Amino acid sequence: MKKKTLLSLSILCLLMFTLFPFSVEAAEQSMPLKAEVPSTHKVAIEVGSGGAVEIDGVGYTGKTMVAVERLKAQSYKLIPDSGYEVNKVLYGGTDVTPQVKNLIFTAEEINNEGNQLQVTFKKGSLGPDPLPKPDEGGTGGSETPGAAGTSKTGDDNHHRLFLIMAIASGTLVVMGMTAAKKRRA
Repeated sequence: MKKKTLLSLSILCLLMFTLFPFSVEAAEQSMPLKAEVPSTHKVAIEVGSGGAVEIDGVGYTGKTMVAVERLKAQSYKLIPDSGYEVNKVLYGGTDVTPQVKNLIFTAEEINNEGNQLQVTFKKGSLGPDPLPKPDEGGTGGSETPGAAGTSKTGDDNHHRLFLIMAIASGTLVVMGMTAAKKRRA
């Protein structure tokens, strides 16, 4: 009778912890959250030789960091030097050359750091639109995954408690079975 009771209790414990693994709750605490949202974000600008990029009326060449307004679609004016034309425009590692219209590329609203604009120019004839034609390799580019911050909240340590309870229940079952075998013998 004792062995059946012990075995039944062991199985009941195992079932209980299997069916209700998250029944233990943490003590309720409140903690005020303070978040500072910046009014601007930095964009890394890299302009190859043969031209410049103009942002809000200011021209940039070479490598530089530029502060742009948060949550605003940002326009970048591409200015090839005389005898040059736009070769390729990369934004965040993606080729956006086909999106350039009248030498202006407009990026979507900027809401995070780590934005990069790379512009290269090549020698060529100046025409009404000194952008590469699709057959000149102006498309294609590589896409790099964004380091966009996906927020993760909450406590994911419940699996540890579940594992401990499962091991304890398993141990009780084995102990009960061992005790039952010894009593039979």
